Amino acid sequence: MTSPHTAVHDGGSPGGHPTSRGTDTTDCPYTSTTGAVLQAIAVQAVRVVPDLYPRLQDDPAVIERYRDCLNQLPPIALARDGILVDGYHRLQAHRLEGRESIPYEDLGNLTDEEILAESIRRNATHGHQLVDADKRHLALRLWKPGAAAELAALLSVPERTLRGWTADLRGEERRQRQQQAVALWLDCLSDREIARRLEVDHKTVAAWVGEFRQGCQNSPPQEVHWRMPAAAQAIVDEWLGREPLEAGVA
Repeated sequence: MTSPHTAVHDGGSPGGHPTSRGTDTTDCPYTSTTGAVLQAIAVQAVRVVPDLYPRLQDDPAVIERYRDCLNQLPPIALARDGILVDGYHRLQAHRLEGRESIPYEDLGNLTDEEILAESIRRNATHGHQLVDADKRHLALRLWKPGAAAELAALLSVPERTLRGWTADLRGEERRQRQQQAVALWLDCLSDREIARRLEVDHKTVAAWVGEFRQGCQNSPPQEVHWRMPAAAQAIVDEWLGREPLEAGVA
């Protein structure tokens, strides 16, 4: 069986057997500024894994433009098992031109997380860059509390843009953390202990608890905007001097 990987010397073709493709007379005529021997892989052996590639869709105009200048394009980048990291449009151009192999840069045995991060970094800063729709999709997918600056740098966008894209997500996170804080407060933990557990300022915890207490005073328990566990509801009822809710009342 023929290996999908072939050595490509500068200015030559895989295995030294050029194949005529229209006006091109070589299969992989790429050159290296360092004079290094490049590796080539069978086009059909390259794996495009959607979950590990940052683009939502390709750009047919870019692919057509690349078809006219295959000789000048840099190698694609691959990780373990032929997973594509960078060069989707170049790959498609080679397929449409009938090329059997394509030069590549071997990035080694990267994890899935490393593959996606490197793919984003390369596609966000050079070549046919990611569009805002791609970057917004990735921002929502990769958002983590406390990592705004790092994610903005990875996507090559201003931090304020990133925060705008993730406003709803961050609001939901805040509501969930507030619920956690109140649940811990109902378990008789102090504001400072809750703050340590949730990694927030104790003044923030005090504000959340104060907001919860004010909401309980102004609304019947069943109208509080989130549902408490039965034990916590009983504590609130006792604290407010209310009769316990009947079983089954939400």
